Amino acid sequence: MFGLYMLAIYLGVAVIGAGIVALLVVVALAVGLVTHPIRTLALVFHKLAALAAGLALMLALIAWFWTDHSKSDFVPCFWGSIGVIVASI
Repeated sequence: MFGLYMLAIYLGVAVIGAGIVALLVVVALAVGLVTHPIRTLALVFHKLAALAAGLALMLALIAWFWTDHSKSDFVPCFWGSIGVIVASI
C-alpha cells in the first residue's frame, strides 16, 4: 500500500510541475507576443512543426513494426515509412 501512496505523491508532483511549466509557457508567449509578435509566432509554428514531424516519425515506426511483411501491401508501407522518416529529417 505504501508504494501506491508514493506513486500518487510522485504523480501529483509531476502534475503540479507540468502545470507550472504550462503557466510559464503561457506567460512567455503573452510577453513575447507583446514585445516581438512575428518572432513569437514563428517560434510557435516551429515548435508545432517539430512536434508533428516527431509524431509522424513515431507513427511511421509503429506502422512499420505492425505491418505483416509477407503481404502484398508491404511495399507501399515500406516507401511510406521511408518517405516520412526522410521528410522528418
